[in-house]
Amino acid sequence: MVADVLLFIPLAVLTNTAFPLPFDPVLLWFANGHTFAEACVFAGFGSGCAGLAALADVTIIGALGRRWSHRQRPGVPMPEAAPSFYAAAFLVALLPIPYTTIRLALLNVRPRPLLYALIVSGGRLPRYLVILRLWQTLAPPGWAGG
Repeated sequence: MVADVLLFIPLAVLTNTAFPLPFDPVLLWFANGHTFAEACVFAGFGSGCAGLAALADVTIIGALGRRWSHRQRPGVPMPEAAPSFYAAAFLVALLPIPYTTIRLALLNVRPRPLLYALIVSGGRLPRYLVILRLWQTLAPPGWAGG
């Protein structure tokens, strides 16, 4: 299990960024064959890695947004993220919809990095737990090739 977690963590960080590979199949692949309690470890680490990836998004996408903003409106700083941005980030992290909309919003607003990372991580954990529970509940039995 420890070897699986050590391999899982870099993949979890990578697939929770704008890299064009979804995280959910990675989570299911690593959690497959484990009890739900053991699979929850992968969900927890995946959620934490989503927070780390959110910090990377803020840094990289935010830098691109500042450059764009400075070219379009010299001398005007990017606005701070409003509470509605954080609410939207939480909902999009929680729901199975593309996170691209929030990443695009990062081009126009400047969130507080740690708060943003906690919100993303907090939105992802329940989603990952539901995915794991559904996967284990709806998976075909072993004798059926599942």
